[in-house]
Amino acid sequence: QRLINESSIAPDTEEAMIHALRGVSTLDFISRLQRMLADKLRSEELAHQFQNRRSSSSSSSNHSSSANLNIRPLVLTTGTWPLPSPTPQITPPDVLRKSMDTFTRFYESKHKGRRLTWTLALSRADVRAYTGGSGGAYIGGG
Repeated sequence: QRLINESSIAPDTEEAMIHALRGVSTLDFISRLQRMLADKLRSEELAHQFQNRRSSSSSSSNHSSSANLNIRPLVLTTGTWPLPSPTPQITPPDVLRKSMDTFTRFYESKHKGRRLTWTLALSRADVRAYTGGSGGAYIGGG
């Protein structure tokens, strides 16, 4: 949960915890933790690449409302993470669907033959409203 909810201190701390567990846990458990940490690190790099590509493409095109939506999906390996099954079906709003489709095209261009399954029940959002001027007012988040 720490990795999914971004409440982990640092990757080095997670690695130290995995190392400390080696003497008291099974090899399968340790291997799963290492794959989870690797997924998290790969997802951060992928999100960075996606944002860079979006920034460069949005600066050369007009700004739509979906261009202002900042998504950072975690790409998790199926079977590695203890995710609830079945997950509830959630229909995202159109502006989120457009960003999801953009990320899916980006991901599929980098990883041929892989398929993304969106698990929106594990999502969270920060909603911010800007009231003008140089500052913004934080409205809420979750």
